[in-house]
Amino acid sequence: MTPQKVVSTPYKLIDADPHAFRVVSYMRPSDYAVWGGATAAAPATMYLWGEHLEITRNADRLTDRHVILY
Repeated sequence: MTPQKVVSTPYKLIDADPHAFRVVSYMRPSDYAVWGGATAAAPATMYLWGEHLEITRNADRLTDRHVILY
């Protein structure tokens, strides 16, 4: 068994082995905003990336509604 690492810090130890519930309970409102933004941005990025790839694959068959940005 590995001995526990002791770190000196000016802050008190909240929990040496936190559970997910405790981690979420200590989150600030700004942490929730970042979490929500990342949750929304990931699928949106994948969707837009897929749209870009679809357009660039069909570049020879473009219509007036498609624009390729390089």
